[in-house]
Amino acid sequence: MKGVCQSCGAVAPLEWFLADGKYKQCLSVMATIPREVAPVTVRYLGLFRPASGRAMSPDKTVRILGEIAALVGSGYVQVDKLVARPCPPRIWAEAMEQMRENPKLRLPMKSHNYLKSVAYDLADAADAVAERKVREAEQSGVRPVSRPEEENGEPADGLLPMERQMQQRGIHLPNVLKKV
Repeated sequence: MKGVCQSCGAVAPLEWFLADGKYKQCLSVMATIPREVAPVTVRYLGLFRPASGRAMSPDKTVRILGEIAALVGSGYVQVDKLVARPCPPRIWAEAMEQMRENPKLRLPMKSHNYLKSVAYDLADAADAVAERKVREAEQSGVRPVSRPEEENGEPADGLLPMERQMQQRGIHLPNVLKKV
């Protein structure tokens, strides 16, 4: 079976791409990235390629993929000290795609700050639309069938994404607000 490098177009046996342990790590990290984001992630990685045109080192690739997996897996985006916004994978994918289409980017990228900024703008707009729908429903006297979080595919359990992940991993924090 042959593999094709999405960045440079090189065609080689699949085993060649897996010969280095770091590239195996790349594949395992890519497997944790949601399906909607994975194809765009490969193209987004190209924004970090050295200006010399050489391939990225496997260490750098693993690091960047890990950072992307953490960003997308958090379920929200926050820029500077602004309010965190829910950010499902589809918004991260759209933000990466918008970055790829921006001809004014200074390459190679050094961090994900611009990605977070683009994702925040998209998430903020989506949050505003969801909030507008809730307000319109409240004003019309109709109770909304679902909360905006449920419409986006996110659970409406009232937990922050970090709290939800801790709960899934079996970590329970004591309730410090309990009345004595």
